[in-house]
Amino acid sequence: MASEIEWHKRSGKSVLDGFGRSLARRGLDILDMTGVTTLGEYQHSSRQLIDGVIRNRVEESLGAAKFEKICKQRTVLEHIHYCQSGLSFVNGFHNPHKVVPGSGVSALGEALAVASVLNHDYLVLELRCGRDCGETLFIRAEKSGHPPHQAGIILTVDPKFKETEESIRLFTIRCGDKEIGFQDILAILADHSPDYSLRDQNCWQYTRRTARRLLHRCKQLPDLSAEEIGRLQTEEDTMESRIATSHLRRVVNKGKREMKNLWSRTRG
Repeated sequence: MASEIEWHKRSGKSVLDGFGRSLARRGLDILDMTGVTTLGEYQHSSRQLIDGVIRNRVEESLGAAKFEKICKQRTVLEHIHYCQSGLSFVNGFHNPHKVVPGSGVSALGEALAVASVLNHDYLVLELRCGRDCGETLFIRAEKSGHPPHQAGIILTVDPKFKETEESIRLFTIRCGDKEIGFQDILAILADHSPDYSLRDQNCWQYTRRTARRLLHRCKQLPDLSAEEIGRLQTEEDTMESRIATSHLRRVVNKGKREMKNLWSRTRG
């Protein structure tokens, strides 16, 4: 057992994170067996792979002139914000299968769905660009099977990140103002298979792999001190455990709030 835990530490894995993934897969097995994941538009189980595309909407969001200008200017990657929103089986938000509850779903069931181990993970990159790198730009990168659009990877500008940061950000990876070309950053964000399955080719794999790719790119920059390379390596090595502990904390807090609300409704 000790050797297994040590292997997890060396590989940047987390025992708690592995348990969470296992629990999520068991939950998907149950949903597959009960037919929940075969409802809706796609008509498939959580294992089936959906053809996806890469939709880079960054230029469209910025406008062609501004996009071209930023591509020619110095760009600094300051932070990678690891974010999470609910994969709701109640309202269909970020739900690849448009799953809706049956008539027998209780208020308690809805509460537990909100505090689920199944969530939508994505990245928001905090960049500084423009003259003297004085302009802050937030780029959102995610993989989704969410209709009505085709499944795949979506890259866009998130101008309202600061307004929603408190509710969606799990934690932040500090890159330390690394100068990387804007188009190089977008290429890393798009360098992943766009095909999607709820079980194995989902947002979790995309965010983790892409965050690691960005950190590797940071470590490859010239003139970095041994101390800075070590700090970036620590950011990578602790990523899995930070995902697990931050998510667990959020699940517990959400569950407490929802149970409190449920208790208030039943007593009222």
